[in-house]
Amino acid sequence: SNLSHTCNDNNVTSTMTTNHSPLFEGNSSDRPSILTISFASDPTASLGVQLASHDNGLTNEMFSPGYSSVGGVPDDSESSPTLAKKFGVKVGDYLVAVNGEGYRRFPPDFPEEELEELTKTGADLINLSSVEEEGEQEEQEDTAENDDNNDEVVEKEEEPDDFSYKPPSAEEQKRQLKGRVIHANTSNPGEVYDKLLTKIRQIKAQRDPSNPLVLSLERYMWDSRVHSWSRFLSARRGNVPEAMTMIQAHERWRNDFFPIDLTNPSLQQVMKAHAV
Repeated sequence: SNLSHTCNDNNVTSTMTTNHSPLFEGNSSDRPSILTISFASDPTASLGVQLASHDNGLTNEMFSPGYSSVGGVPDDSESSPTLAKKFGVKVGDYLVAVNGEGYRRFPPDFPEEELEELTKTGADLINLSSVEEEGEQEEQEDTAENDDNNDEVVEKEEEPDDFSYKPPSAEEQKRQLKGRVIHANTSNPGEVYDKLLTKIRQIKAQRDPSNPLVLSLERYMWDSRVHSWSRFLSARRGNVPEAMTMIQAHERWRNDFFPIDLTNPSLQQVMKAHAV
C-alpha cells in the first residue's frame, strides 16, 4: 500500500510514496476489542469452551479485567460448529458481563462505542433493548393519546438550574450496570467466579426466548498490561513494586519509540550488518 511520509523540518512538507511502509508499528495496545455472544438462536446451546478462573487471590490477577477468561476452545466438526467457533471466540478472551450485568475487577478504560466489535458477521445477534423499546413505544403511544384527550392547560414547570440533581438516563444506567465492578472477597477466593457461573446457569435454565443468554467478552493484545503483567511479575520474582516499575518503564519506552522509522541511517547500518 502507498504511504505518505511527511517531514516537518523548517515547516516544509514533503511526500514520499513507496510500496512498503518505512515505519515499524507496534502491534499491541491496551485498548481491547469486544465480542457479543448471543444464545438467541438456541437458548439451550453450549458455548463450547473451557473457562479459566481469575478469582484465586493471586498477585498475577491484579490487571485481569474480569474473573473468568476462555482457557480452551476444543476442536469441533465442521458439520456442527460450536457457538465459540461461530462467534470467533479465542483463548484469552475475558468474560466481563452477562446479559448487561458487569462482573469486572475494575471499570472499563474505554467507552464501548470506541471499541472494535469482533463478532463474526452473520452471527445471530439480538438487540438487547428490543423488548424495552417495544414497551417504551407502546407507552409513548398511550401518552400521546392521553394528551390528545386532555384539554386542561398545564403550567410549564420551571427549568432546573445547572446545580440540581439530574438522574442518569436509561442508557446511562445500562452503561453503568454493564461496567459494574465486583470486588473480590479476599477471605473467600472464587466467590465472584461462582456468582458469575450461577448467573449464567440461571438464565439458561429459564429458557426464556425474550431473555436469552448474552455474554460480553473483551480481547486484549499480547503486550497489553492485562497479559504482560504476569511476565514482568515473574521477571522480578513476584516483587510487586519492582515489577510495577519495570512495566511502567516498558510502557514509556514503547510510547516514546514506536513507531520506529526504518529509514533512520543508524538503524539501516545495523540492519545491513545483519546485527538483528
